[in-house]
Amino acid sequence: FAVETEKAIHADPELAERFSKIDFSGDDTTWNQRMERIKRLRTLDSQLDYLLAFIEICRKKWNLGGKPLEYQLLITATAYNWGTSRSIEELERLSRTPSFPKGSGSSKSHWAYASLATDFYRQKQMNSGVRAEDRIPVITKEMQK
Repeated sequence: FAVETEKAIHADPELAERFSKIDFSGDDTTWNQRMERIKRLRTLDSQLDYLLAFIEICRKKWNLGGKPLEYQLLITATAYNWGTSRSIEELERLSRTPSFPKGSGSSKSHWAYASLATDFYRQKQMNSGVRAEDRIPVITKEMQK
């Protein structure tokens, strides 16, 4: 996840500027590079930076801006678990594939990660009284730092 996110940031000048704190080109050839990545990922701030970058990568790759937030969440959660090299059609199909908790080939997997993510989102929305859509400008502003 981290290496692929770094590569996508490095390949896109706009993302490289917005996420300069984690634009490390995805190099993973030396022990030192791997240790630096691990060190970065140990902090919550860095983890959130990677997550925000990943969300923006998904939005750009599959043109998710303007789509309903639940659809964006469904595609992003599926891409996180199945990879970003898939087409939007594959991700839509895979979003219904039970793979939690033991993987897609296990009879012990009963839920799709995308369903878990959207159910969690709906539950938080109902309990908080504040719709996530109303917080999107805050998230977007945070992404521009």
